[in-house]
Amino acid sequence: ISAVTQMRVGAGENGSAWGSNIRIEGGIFARDVNVAGALNLLDSTTLLGGAPATSRLSARNTIDLGNGLTTIGSGAGAAVTNNFDAHGQRETRVASGQTFYRASVGGDSGKVAFLPLGQDANFFRRGDYATGMSNAISRTTWDEYAWGARQCAMSIEIREMAGTRPTAITFHYRTNSGMASKDLREGDVDWPNYNGNVGVLASSPPFYVDTIIADGTTSFFINLEELAYYVRTVLGGRAVAGRNNVRMNDSLCIWTNDAIAGLTKPGMISDNTTMAVVLAKCADMTNYNDGFSLVTDHRVFFSGDFNQVPLAAGRLAGSGLPGGTELFPAVSVFAPTIRYGTNAPANINISGQITSLKTDVGEVNPLDLKESITGASQTIAPTRINADLSQIVSPAQLPPINKMSWLVTVEEIHP
Repeated sequence: ISAVTQMRVGAGENGSAWGSNIRIEGGIFARDVNVAGALNLLDSTTLLGGAPATSRLSARNTIDLGNGLTTIGSGAGAAVTNNFDAHGQRETRVASGQTFYRASVGGDSGKVAFLPLGQDANFFRRGDYATGMSNAISRTTWDEYAWGARQCAMSIEIREMAGTRPTAITFHYRTNSGMASKDLREGDVDWPNYNGNVGVLASSPPFYVDTIIADGTTSFFINLEELAYYVRTVLGGRAVAGRNNVRMNDSLCIWTNDAIAGLTKPGMISDNTTMAVVLAKCADMTNYNDGFSLVTDHRVFFSGDFNQVPLAAGRLAGSGLPGGTELFPAVSVFAPTIRYGTNAPANINISGQITSLKTDVGEVNPLDLKESITGASQTIAPTRINADLSQIVSPAQLPPINKMSWLVTVEEIHP
């Protein structure tokens, strides 16, 4: 779990404690960490080469462990208290033979710093191009590779809206010859779900307009399972397979072109007055052997299961992961607002990582997940969340779009 601002762990914003069904392997990182309940970090992940992964709790400024003990891993040093960084504690740990400090703040390593890149609203947005980059040394400025929306190989550009309903879009994708696009307009015979599916062609795009029953919003549904087939077979786009193929259609940005008169981009805290993107039919993501990423500044609904089918066993070859490991497509979804379920209360089983791109004031509660119910959205109780959160230990687990940081080191150079 990571965030660039203050983060509260161990309990939700309403005080609900995390239970034993929330398991974390690896690390927790933030600017300031507030441990508000029982927290157990595990050491059960195996890194490449068979080395054990050591859990840790790290902050740039402060760590508040509350009044009780926090358990990080097992064995010597597992119980960590609020005096972990007091005078003499580090020396005691060194004397006892500990070579790794499970809890640390930035001042412990003054010559090393991680600087998060591409945070906040710009990460989600395709059209907000920064100015003042003319003096850059590199031909590719940092914002071009750090902001997720700009890295996406494909994009759905919304060009006309009627309320929350998109009525004209342009789909951009990659082919052997470079970039290509297809315009779609409501009323065209191949407009998805036009007139209740009457006259829709078999080759229609795997996205359509429909209503979210939970709040009555007309929104943009996308069938991720069929997207790869549509791009490759119907449009003749570049095949998905092959990570070394720089023209691969492995990522998608959905955005509203607010440079067009009458269109506005959604705010970072959006409600049912704005269009939603609904991920429909996305349980099997194995069409994306080397991973898939979605980035949007619109709110996102998971309407059902997501990425539940493992890749064929042969995909483990060269990954460095132990034989017999279930390897799923490496996927990531970035959106400012995420809801689970569209018609009924949801129970959540989540594996992987959770990250926050928030940079403004306030506290991040990473497991305060929201469900959508009729007329409102509410926090899902921790008892209905099963979470297995772990670190990435192989490049095969890294999605196309991911959060980036600079590692900055300061060293004294002698002549």
